[in-house]
Amino acid sequence: MIRKMLFVASAITMVALITIGLTFGLPAKSTTSAAATPAAVQGCNFPITITKVDLRGRKAGGGHDVGVFWQAPNLPNCIAVAEYKVYAKYTLPNASRDKEITVPGNKTSATVDIKGFVTDKDPTNVSATVTAVLKTTATASGAKSQPVTTTP
Repeated sequence: MIRKMLFVASAITMVALITIGLTFGLPAKSTTSAAATPAAVQGCNFPITITKVDLRGRKAGGGHDVGVFWQAPNLPNCIAVAEYKVYAKYTLPNASRDKEITVPGNKTSATVDIKGFVTDKDPTNVSATVTAVLKTTATASGAKSQPVTTTP
């Protein structure tokens, strides 16, 4: 009789330990957040659409201003743009000129002042790249409480 009771008690204990072990691996109230889904699907890569690259007229000392215009990326609420890195380059027949600047995260356009020489020919190509530096404003936490049961 004692063996049967020990067997039943140990079986119940094993089931309880297995159940507890399986639930400790899960976060509290494990659900899929709608805000987190786009980042998971996109692999945390958010496209920035550059709408216009404008090579402006030659400056008196040489060089050109390049206007760059873009659309802000579509981000979840917990991610914001801290700043943008704007890289502009124009190609001359025998050389190229480039420059990178940093603009605040609330801007969607910039003018890049690229220096040159008075003897430079007219540019044949212009390009721009905009990269966002992102900041996360999310928190993560978990808590659990349950009644304690004691067995004599």
